Amino acid sequence: MSKGRGLTEKQKEVPKVGLRAERKVARWLAKHGFKDIKSFDKPHAGYFDVKARKGREKWIIEVKTGEKPQININNFVKMLKTRGYKKIGLAIVTKKDVHLLEYNKMSLAGRKAQETIRKNKK
Repeated sequence: MSKGRGLTEKQKEVPKVGLRAERKVARWLAKHGFKDIKSFDKPHAGYFDVKARKGREKWIIEVKTGEKPQININNFVKMLKTRGYKKIGLAIVTKKDVHLLEYNKMSLAGRKAQETIRKNKK
């Protein structure tokens, strides 16, 4: 434990654990047919962790690991607003596996289009 404002050993380890998880996800993506995989070389505080492509679809992915990972809603909204990406991924990393959850941004676009159609009919 450190004194005063310093970080605890556990807090110092968090960025390293996150970076290791991101690297594990990048390897998993490559093994599962993803291309053009771009991730960070250093720990960072951004709204996404990995960008990749599978076929014609571009993905923007957030990586989570640990016992109680939290999803930052503002980061999710930023990923929704990032142009050029059809899929948002949430990669959950356990000791043995990577689990990739997928959200199709077109689902949101479809709902917004329906709302606009309904408003215009009134």
